[in-house]
Amino acid sequence: MIPCLAHAFGKKMAPFEDRLRMCELAFSELSPQVKILKTDFEIQNTKGYSVLTLQHLCQKNPQVQFFWVMGTDLMQQKKQWKNFDEIEKMASLYPIARAGYEASLLPEISSSEIREKISRQEAIASLIPKNVEDYLKTKGLYR
Repeated sequence: MIPCLAHAFGKKMAPFEDRLRMCELAFSELSPQVKILKTDFEIQNTKGYSVLTLQHLCQKNPQVQFFWVMGTDLMQQKKQWKNFDEIEKMASLYPIARAGYEASLLPEISSSEIREKISRQEAIASLIPKNVEDYLKTKGLYR
């Protein structure tokens, strides 16, 4: 898992270090099968082009099989992505179902829904791991 430094389409996000920590918490029970990476390359990839990060990782780790997890809503926008066809060649795609879009094997969850619920002070316990929820509360993110 690699949280992007910047969203290529300009979406407002929590600070990178906080999103990195939430990934570490969310996937802690899947270690060592799932690794959370903070690469110098991603930090230098200021435009947020995913294809550049993935190219860099494939060059550095030719023996690793990469998986690309993204919402089915973003699959509808793949023509807007920089070289999405290259992403498809370098990684196996795993779309996460989003309301109103074609389903996938993974649970339906939306980061926008989570942020909106937090801002309205609604429960999010059924949507994310407890340790990530605790982190969000401690840091006051998305309020």
